[in-house]
Amino acid sequence: MTTAFNDPAQGVEGGASPHWANPHEVEFEVHRRLQQHPHITVHSLVVRRLPAGVCLEGRIEVGQAGLNLRELLRDIPGLVECVDHLVVSQSG
Repeated sequence: MTTAFNDPAQGVEGGASPHWANPHEVEFEVHRRLQQHPHITVHSLVVRRLPAGVCLEGRIEVGQAGLNLRELLRDIPGLVECVDHLVVSQSG
């Protein structure tokens, strides 16, 4: 599934947002948010940078019904699109 955040103010021109000193910081921030969320258990996660965002691959377990990854990631500067290839299972 591909999620486009469609916020022209966050458009990415020529790669990473100027906010990030290192182009890999977007990947690190996505990884950090998923790992630190209290209702997500990350079993495996690969975050790959795309021209306008990231691709998520791996397996996570969620402990909260209706957890919205889009809302969790949408305010990361420079992240316009998120291609979600995660396998998500419900805990409990």
